[in-house]
Amino acid sequence: MSKTTAITVKTRHWLPRLVGFDAITFPTTIYTRLPALSGRLLVHECQHVKQWAETGRTLFLLKYLADYFRGRLKGQSCMTAYLGIGAEAEAVKMAKQYATWQAWSAGESFPVTIKEAA
Repeated sequence: MSKTTAITVKTRHWLPRLVGFDAITFPTTIYTRLPALSGRLLVHECQHVKQWAETGRTLFLLKYLADYFRGRLKGQSCMTAYLGIGAEAEAVKMAKQYATWQAWSAGESFPVTIKEAA
């Protein structure tokens, strides 16, 4: 049986504003500038929590940044390089596939508990 991962969602946070996105995930905490997350955005960010857990913090961060900088070195814009990050492409795919966090988590062997913390 898998260990349940506790995910904290911090709403109206300053960190996503700093990077120019609606939400950002750093290992098991989802920071959002919004008062609440849509179902698809929550699925997207929960997929990142899963990626962090499965890959390991250091390796996930190295792969994520390497993908981004590889795109930038190829002359891609910031947004194109960002969308070319493997972890982002996977999270986008999951968000398109599942409309809600409940639908995503029902099919996962990665049990999570969401804790709201403003």
